[in-house]
Amino acid sequence: PYLAASANAVFNAMRAGDPQGVWMMQGWLFISGWWDKGRVEAYLSAVPDSAMIILDLYSEVAPQWKTYNNFFGKPWIYCVLHNFGGNLGLRGNLPKIGQDVIASYEESKGGMVGVGITMEGIFQNYVVYHLTLEMAWRAAPIVDIGQWVKDYSTQRYAGAAAGQVAWEQLLETAYNCSSGWGVTKSLVELRPAFKLDAPGGFMPRVPPYTLGSMVPIWTSLLGAVAVSPDIQGQDAFLYDVVDVTRQALSDIFLGLYRDAVAAFEAARSPSTVCNLALRMRQILTDMDRILSTHKGFLLGCWEADATALANGDEKLKDYFLFQARNQVTRWGAEGEITDYASKQWAGLVSGYYARRWDIWLGELCDAAREARDFDTKGTVTAIQTFESQWQYGPADASCDPSNTPVQVSKELWQRYAAGGSRAHPGGLSHVMPDMDQLMSPVSAAAI
Repeated sequence: PYLAASANAVFNAMRAGDPQGVWMMQGWLFISGWWDKGRVEAYLSAVPDSAMIILDLYSEVAPQWKTYNNFFGKPWIYCVLHNFGGNLGLRGNLPKIGQDVIASYEESKGGMVGVGITMEGIFQNYVVYHLTLEMAWRAAPIVDIGQWVKDYSTQRYAGAAAGQVAWEQLLETAYNCSSGWGVTKSLVELRPAFKLDAPGGFMPRVPPYTLGSMVPIWTSLLGAVAVSPDIQGQDAFLYDVVDVTRQALSDIFLGLYRDAVAAFEAARSPSTVCNLALRMRQILTDMDRILSTHKGFLLGCWEADATALANGDEKLKDYFLFQARNQVTRWGAEGEITDYASKQWAGLVSGYYARRWDIWLGELCDAAREARDFDTKGTVTAIQTFESQWQYGPADASCDPSNTPVQVSKELWQRYAAGGSRAHPGGLSHVMPDMDQLMSPVSAAAI
């Protein structure tokens, strides 16, 4: 009786304000283990079927309509959630979406009344949302998702077919993922620690393909320029060049992290540990460089949009700048959900993530050199101190791209991919920073 009365009270209040109002409810609440079929039916039955539409918020992974008997007669919308926090990792399940939307519609026998996208941030993995919304106009499932992807790539690049090979490879790897809640979250944007690379789970940190698989895709995408030089005039292509380069560097960073941790825990020579740390740090420098070539990956644009809302009010400008920075980093005065909405953006990688890794890698190298335990407490304190200070820094990140995506990506491909290595570029000492530049907890005051 309580659940029915509760739903009825909400409905009556809504209708008092709008006699024709329809209750649009997120079905996400039913994922909680508290709900069962009896409770869901009691809650929903208090509202007329014609006065409610339910958003089945994560239909492609956790379809609640199947668990709760087609929502007991309430019309519902098939929603693709896909992404948490607006993270940028390349990941999706195109074969599932191409089949499941139509299959769900047919199985629901009229219960499913639409298709929606409910991701927490749209500026990533555009192909997932393109396909989802296209399915609303289709009467049958996509039988040949490979052909669909080839056609999509041609349309995306304004008729240029040169990118088809890269997209076929993406379908075989990043976009054929049947597990994991959310897109792959790069270790780059996580607060440094041991055991960061746990597989699976919420916001997975390991890509759904073998490390190194992104390199052939990177190669194919750059190869499209030789086949069709005019493709460089398409902004979508330039965005994808940056995105694939970013993902390839993220994967290399993961491999180096594993090697560095393993070397430290096995008490291998300090030079081995420190050299791996240096290579990790160089990845961050190079990642920021490629990200800085496209407006879609610039922290400065995020900050500029936020501060523009202040209309010249300096105090309000500072407030909006803090909120913009806090949301993509600590998200909360005390870092309540640190790194949840992390982004691989130029300025954020170099000015925030790299600084945190400097502290952690510096301590890793120092501990290896001194044959002692890693100072976890001191390192965490130093990192958190830096994080807090960074929130209040000046808005000095640029909103203007520098250099060109293809040129920078080619240079980085020569460094990291030309030798075919999984985890390291092969002899980077000539471009590495000096190890003493990496900060340890004792030098945190210099931040």
